Amino acid sequence: MLLYCLFHTMFLIAYLLASFVLSVSATPYLAPRAADPSVQLQNGEDASSQNSQFRTLGVNSSCTSGQVACIEGSFALCAALPLTNGPGTTVTCTTQDDLDARMKAAGVNIAAGDNSTSVDSQTSLKLDPRVICTNFENDGQNETEPGQTPSSTSSNNFINYCLTVDKPLTNGQQLTNGSCNPTPMGVLPAITHMPSSKFQFPLNQAELPAKTAFTAVLAVAHLETGFFTNATANFLAAPQQVGTRGDIRGHSHVVIEKLESMTQTVPTNPREFVYFKGLNAAGSILIAEVTGGLEEGTYRMASITTAANHQPVNVPIAQHGSLNDVIYKSNNDNLNHLVLGVDCADVL
Repeated sequence: MLLYCLFHTMFLIAYLLASFVLSVSATPYLAPRAADPSVQLQNGEDASSQNSQFRTLGVNSSCTSGQVACIEGSFALCAALPLTNGPGTTVTCTTQDDLDARMKAAGVNIAAGDNSTSVDSQTSLKLDPRVICTNFENDGQNETEPGQTPSSTSSNNFINYCLTVDKPLTNGQQLTNGSCNPTPMGVLPAITHMPSSKFQFPLNQAELPAKTAFTAVLAVAHLETGFFTNATANFLAAPQQVGTRGDIRGHSHVVIEKLESMTQTVPTNPREFVYFKGLNAAGSILIAEVTGGLEEGTYRMASITTAANHQPVNVPIAQHGSLNDVIYKSNNDNLNHLVLGVDCADVL
């Protein structure tokens, strides 16, 4: 009887196991449910950021405990891949074709043969390692001269510099109490395309009647004029740009300040001027109508050359000639008119 029960039990177990195996083999394979497209896109962007970081790493690069990274892509293409069944990325060695296919499936376009994604660099909130200036980490004191000031340094292009000062962001506005502007300087022209200005009228030592309208004429060279943005909404809000001819895109101005005398040595107050005019037209000859003329006295008339967003133009070298022109006007009591001086100056 005992043997019969044992045999019956073993037979039942075998039958149940066989039934389970058959039922499992008949069940179709269900692939993991794909993550939301926005999650996949974020995975792709995270993987792109890691791949950019990997290109900067070497065998002596610093790291943190538990950090996973690819070092010089030894023996195979080492890359970060976006997961397809949930948030995250995985780091592994794979082929370029496989990397491209996985990035494309995540919704991130990628150029063939490039293990960095083509996520729009102008909308990404991440600093691309390709634009990092490594010399910004050098304070310049390796070769010093008396009185030389150490430069501020940065390993990330000063991208968050405005967090170090207690000032509001400029944010395209003219804030009279000061601000911090995070806008990059932009494109610098070649030395053969540095702008220059010269007043053609009034001429040096010309005689003009006081209180009489006149037209100031300014000649400019190597400035692609006619470019001026909204000064109340876009002030200093975009980098300097260079046009197809190689010249800075911008505009000029004429400003006139009253002086005590031709021999005045006290600096003027930049907030006080008797005339200011933006020269927004395109062309190499710019004009400003001084309606009503000027009272008798001594004046300084200057040009101000700026890029499109009203920032002073930046050029590629420190030592250069005058970019702007300055004329000094003096009153002649006997003739009751203004005489233009011959002195010119410019601020580097």
